[in-house]
Amino acid sequence: MSIVRRFADLEPVPWRNGRGVTREVVAEPAGAAWAWRVSMAEVAGDDDFSVFPDVDRTIIVVAGGGMALTVDGVETVLAEPFVPFAFDGDATTACRLLVGPLRDLNLMVRRGAARATPDVVALRAGAAHGVLGAGALVVLDGTLRAGADVLVACDAVVLAEGDALAAVAGRAGATLAVVAVS
Repeated sequence: MSIVRRFADLEPVPWRNGRGVTREVVAEPAGAAWAWRVSMAEVAGDDDFSVFPDVDRTIIVVAGGGMALTVDGVETVLAEPFVPFAFDGDATTACRLLVGPLRDLNLMVRRGAARATPDVVALRAGAAHGVLGAGALVVLDGTLRAGADVLVACDAVVLAEGDALAAVAGRAGATLAVVAVS
């Protein structure tokens, strides 16, 4: 059964390194031993990222001026919103904000426990997108109608195995992160 998660209702939780906050959209299974997790982080300044051993990470800038992410000494500039960037959770990682604070979506997957990838989908006004199976659909921008619910930026629908969802973009369209898990 799909569950709507409103960003406004997600509790801010300190990062593992205590230097920022994140809001967990979903962790499966729930608790510290999750196989996969989607969260929205607030990055207020230049800082080191927490290390997550044996975890593959993907980050997507959702709002703000972007960042330069240095992973094991190699810098990648993430200046455009909605572009997924994958990196190793074991790596020494630091960010430098390009223009003030930002919000990003984080997908974390424990190696060997699950497989998940985020696809970013841009829908024009009134266009539909179907999702089948376990995962999450996160609105990055715009509005989306999912069943009887209207979702806005950073709201999400969490899907269990076997769920089906048909979502329709609002008048201005919508940009979605679709996380399919197997």
